[in-house]
Amino acid sequence: MVVVKTDFPKEQELGDERESIGDIKGFLDGRCIYGQDTRSKVLRQFEQHPVLGVFLDDSFDATSYARSVLTQSTAAASNRALEDGLGALDTELRAEVVTRHDQLLMQVSGLRETETSLAAVSTGVANLQAAVVRVRAEIAEPYRQIQTRTRQLAALNETVDLLRRVLRMLKLIAKLREQLASSNPDLSKAAKMLHDIEQLKADGDLNGIDVLDEEVSWLASVGKELRVKAEIMLKQGMQSLSQAEVGTVLQVYYNLDELHGAVRDVQARYIQVLSSQLTLALDPAKISAVSAAAAG
Repeated sequence: MVVVKTDFPKEQELGDERESIGDIKGFLDGRCIYGQDTRSKVLRQFEQHPVLGVFLDDSFDATSYARSVLTQSTAAASNRALEDGLGALDTELRAEVVTRHDQLLMQVSGLRETETSLAAVSTGVANLQAAVVRVRAEIAEPYRQIQTRTRQLAALNETVDLLRRVLRMLKLIAKLREQLASSNPDLSKAAKMLHDIEQLKADGDLNGIDVLDEEVSWLASVGKELRVKAEIMLKQGMQSLSQAEVGTVLQVYYNLDELHGAVRDVQARYIQVLSSQLTLALDPAKISAVSAAAAG
């Protein structure tokens, strides 16, 4: 039995033993990277060794082992046993490396080939990324140009349509002025021109165009005056039972797209007059008075 001195550096030795245990534990379980059983004579001797045998146990814990060694004051003996075991394992490992020298070289060659393949793949990926960037640039720029040209074309179409409607309105306004300025204006033609002007205004927003804003008040007064004249002519034609005059006025309302409303108003007005006349004519008191006057 080995007696440990009281000044033995327990913590330092505990750390050293932990490192030594961690170095040899992987080999003591009797397996290597080739998946074959490598249990040698040295390991079989370890199984019978009172100190090293515990390292082959699957439930071995390095911390518990070191604490137990320090508690039992067998650290020096355990340390010497561990050093002998490490020497034996080192010799066994060297022999294993020599035995499998060719296999290890093949593994290294395989790694080099893998690195070469990986480098080729990396180069291919870099070239592909560069091609994607180049294709994206070649496609993106024409696409942006097409978008710009499309917006410009749409703006040009809107501008052309606006100018077309403005010119059409100006021509109609000039013709309307000329028609109303004549000595005997044709109200039906004037109504058609006025309706076309109003329709062009309804088709789109033309506010803010100076040449048209100047005509807005005049067009409103012309429309009001034309409708008043048509209403007066219709009343006169109905009273005089003039088909020509009534037909002319109805043509004016038709050109203004107001024929249905005008006929409905006239119909309602004459129905009311007829109803009043019938009520007055069929009044019993008046009939009795007329009969009495005729009998006397």
